[in-house]
Order: sequence, then structure tokens, then C-alpha cells
Amino acid sequence: HYKESRVYFEKAFVIFKKIGDYLNEAKTLLGLGEFELSLRNFGPARTNLDQALSLFKKVKYIWGEASTLKALGDLDYVHCKEVNN
Repeated sequence: HYKESRVYFEKAFVIFKKIGDYLNEAKTLLGLGEFELSLRNFGPARTNLDQALSLFKKVKYIWGEASTLKALGDLDYVHCKEVNN
């Protein structure tokens, strides 16, 4: 079901981007970043989270910035643990 989940995230992202809804575009990228992190896809996770953070800053949505920073911290922690084991 992971493949279908990614497809839904990507479809939502395309729609939000097309209509210029930066907030929901950022929320979708955050969700996609967390999804990729759960699969240990660290590169795509970081890319999505970095893009989400940039958009949250653009729309001045502090909750989103904080949530994304937490997810980036989780990403670094999990990646470090895996590299060092």
C-alpha cells in the first residue's frame, strides 16, 4: 500500500501547486517527507522536508515550520542511528 500512498500525496501536491495553495502544498510535502522517512528513504525525505520548510516560511505558518523542523530532527536522528550501527 506504500505505492498507493505516495501516489495520493503526489496527486494532492500537483493540485495544490497548480492552484497556488502554498499552505496545503507545504502540508503535503511535510506529509510526504514523513512518509519517506518512515520508509527510510532519507534523500527524498530531506528534499520534501526542506521544500516544506521553505513554503511554510513563505506563508508565515509557524506551526508548519515547527513541525517540519521536528521532522528534520527525527530524520537526522534516525539516519545517524542507522549509519552508526
